[in-house]
Amino acid sequence: MRNAVTALVLLMLCAVVVAQPQAPAEQPTAPAVEQPAPPAAQQPVPPAVEQPQAEKVRLQLKFSPAQVLRYRGYANIAATMDMAMSPAPPQPLPFPGQMAFGGTVTGIATAKVLRMDPYGGARLRVRLDSGSMTMDMMGQKLQIALKGGKITASGMGKKVTQEKLPKLPGGQAIPLLQKPIEVKIGRRGQLLDFAITGFEKEWKQLMAQAKKMYGGIDPMTLLRQTQVLLPENPVAVGETWPFHYELTIPGSGGPVVQDMTFTLEKLELVRGKQIATISVQGRQTFTDLNLGALAQAQAAPGMPQMPGMSGKMSGEGTTAGTAVFNVTAGTLDRFDLRADFNFRMDMSVAGGPQGPPQPVTISMSMAGQVTGALARL
Repeated sequence: MRNAVTALVLLMLCAVVVAQPQAPAEQPTAPAVEQPAPPAAQQPVPPAVEQPQAEKVRLQLKFSPAQVLRYRGYANIAATMDMAMSPAPPQPLPFPGQMAFGGTVTGIATAKVLRMDPYGGARLRVRLDSGSMTMDMMGQKLQIALKGGKITASGMGKKVTQEKLPKLPGGQAIPLLQKPIEVKIGRRGQLLDFAITGFEKEWKQLMAQAKKMYGGIDPMTLLRQTQVLLPENPVAVGETWPFHYELTIPGSGGPVVQDMTFTLEKLELVRGKQIATISVQGRQTFTDLNLGALAQAQAAPGMPQMPGMSGKMSGEGTTAGTAVFNVTAGTLDRFDLRADFNFRMDMSVAGGPQGPPQPVTISMSMAGQVTGALARL
């Protein structure tokens, strides 16, 4: 038995040794011969796939002869003003150092196309059918209403007659609320010109006076900055178009800078009409406007001269809004807007025969916001 076990163990050891790989005898190494790589399998090349182009749309106003459009609009304003004087006046001011004021303006207007212009715009006759304005300052209310072609007004608890309303240079009452105005507008929404029907001469005189008051700047230039400007070329959803404007008031520093960005946010089909939603973002700034130069520019011939004044004014404003544009009809159907503003003014008024007994320094700041909407009826 013992010999059988010993034989079994020896047999297993031999099997293990035989199972180990044997080291090859050392041979001279032949130089390596580079073998060509096997040819790659030919794969079919997929055809190029064209990516769909984003839909572009042309946004422009469309007019037709004798076309009639009606709009309803409103605007709310709320602001706070702080003012301080040094030295303090001997008598208390009739108003507090800080005051809040606000108001609301509403109106319904009708616009009729008088004639088409070759560039794609039109001349419109716009009439204010009805409207009202209410202002509240220091607890006192001013109210003006237009209905049926007649104006009613009240302020400080008293009614204001037509005779006491502002006058044109010739002494006539300004018929801005009662008479239609003619507006020239471009196909991109540019406000090009407007005048009161039947009072073109008087209107030019009024604009000339206003231009002098604004230091040589045409008031129309200021009005043109409140528009929704459509793009020059077709745009796709997500594309933007900018508007940059600088207004330099002669001799007053500045300039006044306005930057607007319009973005096509959405295109959709609503009851068979293509509707575009446009977002509006803007910022307006003016820095260190020279108040003395402005006051001198506003001095009217034959009017008493103001005492010497110097100082600066700076401020900024932001706007944010949404416009709904009917691409099919070529009309602006709605525009909602919010504008926030603030400015600061520091000025000194020299003492003298025509002014206070001693120099006065006045600091004033104002902040507020305006919200409003315009909707097609």
